[in-house]
Amino acid sequence: MAELLCRSRQAESRLGRIPPDRGHAQGPASRYAARVLVKYLLDTNTLIYAFRGTGGVRVRMNGTPDADMNLCAINLFELEFGFAKSANPGPQRALLDELVQRLRVLPLDSASAESAGQIKAHLQQAGTPIGPYDLLIAGIAMAHNLIVVSRNVSEFSRVPGLRVENWYH
Repeated sequence: MAELLCRSRQAESRLGRIPPDRGHAQGPASRYAARVLVKYLLDTNTLIYAFRGTGGVRVRMNGTPDADMNLCAINLFELEFGFAKSANPGPQRALLDELVQRLRVLPLDSASAESAGQIKAHLQQAGTPIGPYDLLIAGIAMAHNLIVVSRNVSEFSRVPGLRVENWYH
C-alpha cells in the first residue's frame, strides 16, 4: 500500500495532480453509495493531450482511479512512432513509461482482433470506414467492454455499440 501511495504521489507531481472537488456530498449516505464500475481505454490523442497539459484531460485522468483506465498496445506503437520522429522525446517518454507502470496495457488479443474484423466489415459495408489504428483500438474496447476516451468522437462514433467520451473539454 505504501508503495502504491508513493508511486501515486510521484505521478501526481509529474502530471500536476489537482486536488479533488471538496464540494461533493459527505456523510453516511455518500460513504456507502455503490460505485458504478466504469472502465476506460485511453486513445492515443488523449495521452498526447495529457502529456502536453492541454484541455481538461489531466484533470479528468487525475480524478479517475488508475484501475479504471487502460492503455493498449496500439497506443504504445503510435507513441513510439512519434518518439522516433521527435528531436526530444525525453519528457513525453518519461510520462509514458510512468503510465505503463501504473495502468494496464491491453494487447491485441484474438477476441480484440475478431471484434475489429467485424467492425471493419460492418463499417466498410456501410461506407463509413475509420482509420486502421482507431479500428484496432475500437476492437480492443469492444472486446473488453470499455469506453474509449478520445477527442476523435466523430471517428469512433461510427462504430455501433462503442461508447466514447471526450475528456478534452
